[in-house]
Amino acid sequence: MNTTWRPLGAVFLLAALTWATGSVTTQAQTYCSEPLEPVCMTTLPESSDELQRTRCVQDVESYADAVDEYVECVRSNLDTWERDVRDDLQRFLCDHENLLVNRICEE
Repeated sequence: MNTTWRPLGAVFLLAALTWATGSVTTQAQTYCSEPLEPVCMTTLPESSDELQRTRCVQDVESYADAVDEYVECVRSNLDTWERDVRDDLQRFLCDHENLLVNRICEE
């Protein structure tokens, strides 16, 4: 049986449990609000109503801008989350280095 995997498995299990229970310190995440699709994208306004068509175009343009903002917000949160998880995992591994076969932290 490969004994190298047992300590590493324990480390990753402990890291996952620590993260899942919320005891990992992370920065606050920004709430990203998914924009609502304008109704006129699925129910087109009557072609004879110029005001409704103009309003629909404005709504769709605003929606496109809101989608861009939403995507940027989500990407930013993912980047922050990934960085936090890597930092927390590194901190955890260094704090519990005695469980590791290959030492990764500086003395």
